[in-house]
Amino acid sequence: MSTLGEILGGILKDITQSRAAADAVTRDYMELYARDPLLAQLPVPRMTIRDVTVTLRFAVDQQRATSPVEPPEATLNKVWVSSLTSRVVPGLITANVGRGRSLAGADAVAAAVGKAVSRASLDLSGAVRGQPDKAVGSSVDTIMAEIEKLPAAQRKLLPASAELKLIVEREVREQLTTDLPVLKQAAVAKAAALSDLDILVRQADLAQASPSSIQEITLSLALDDVRLSVDGTTPATEA
Repeated sequence: MSTLGEILGGILKDITQSRAAADAVTRDYMELYARDPLLAQLPVPRMTIRDVTVTLRFAVDQQRATSPVEPPEATLNKVWVSSLTSRVVPGLITANVGRGRSLAGADAVAAAVGKAVSRASLDLSGAVRGQPDKAVGSSVDTIMAEIEKLPAAQRKLLPASAELKLIVEREVREQLTTDLPVLKQAAVAKAAALSDLDILVRQADLAQASPSSIQEITLSLALDDVRLSVDGTTPATEA
């Protein structure tokens, strides 16, 4: 059985190839018109299809979950930790270094803390369900724990622990709010990747399926969304 993704991918591939074939024919006629003095005065004919809509009727024959290569939680953690180390830690440390201190000192502290945080395992499952407090708390605790491990000379660059913790919590919460849509998308994408659907699309197969099990999906795109690479060798689509 084909998967729904394979069928939709095949449709997009065929549309892209048809666009490339039509452009190739137009190119041949451009050369023909250029060689003929009379034809050269006329516009080269070019057929265009601006919109394509495909309606696909299908029924799910079987659903099976594959063995996950990486748990969804690990995926979320990777996205969030990357945000902490690239945005939150450098920003809050650079902004809160003691007045008159060198930026080089801030960079060293940020690098040390960021390296340690990059190995952290944080709980993001609650955040994607609208309960961010646990994710914020574990992130703040991780960052503060690493800051407290810094050498005394570096630690002195930053405010006292109580004040700094409030700053870290504010920055982490703001960043999590910004990143939440991305984290939710990552969770949905990973869940979808862990499940395969066998679908029925042939008329004979659909005739044997119960009417209530038949689904319908409509794929619409403008052919202006179909693009070819610069060298024209690798077709691609942007839907």
